[in-house]
Amino acid sequence: MWLILVWMWAAVIGSGTAGGARHSVYWNSSNPRFQRDDYSLDVQINDYLDVYCPHYSDARTTPEERTERYSLYLVSYDGYRSCDHASGFMRWNCNKPYGQAGAQRFSEKFLRFTPFSLGFEFFPGQEYYYISTPRHSSGKKCLRLKVTVCCSANCCSSSCCTPNDSGIGASQAAHHAGGYGHMHRPSVGFVIAIAAYALLILLPA
Repeated sequence: MWLILVWMWAAVIGSGTAGGARHSVYWNSSNPRFQRDDYSLDVQINDYLDVYCPHYSDARTTPEERTERYSLYLVSYDGYRSCDHASGFMRWNCNKPYGQAGAQRFSEKFLRFTPFSLGFEFFPGQEYYYISTPRHSSGKKCLRLKVTVCCSANCCSSSCCTPNDSGIGASQAAHHAGGYGHMHRPSVGFVIAIAAYALLILLPA
């Protein structure tokens, strides 16, 4: 029994730790890819998005009122097009422009299943949208990023995905096409992890 429980726990943890490629995005208005207003990335399940916030050496060279600070959101397609975060999900705050350890970095792992009840789940063949709003007047009004989760290394179109790839039916497709990661229910991995942990506690040593 103990071996079975250990295997269940390892399977859940291991499913979220598989290695993936890292995609770096320097989130500031001087990044030329943001200036074209069509910044996009193609990723695979288990890849990472690494967002690097604006960073400055000190307040003497760049006064605080000239620094860029942003709040980043995961939004729907409509929110992406209009740069409206009102119905989106807050992801990160770039609020330490003079950090001694360097630029703030935030990471998103594109998981099909997540062991965290408030984590986001991403689906192959779907597009997801990130936008930012400046925390004061010196930042650019809207920086936007589109991320497409590919079905395979050779195809990112939803037409390449099977129902098993996307994991969603027709009733859910419109929601996910809107650009949100799925976070409306605890994931399968989270439920299994909680069950395994409860059994480990309840069973006698």
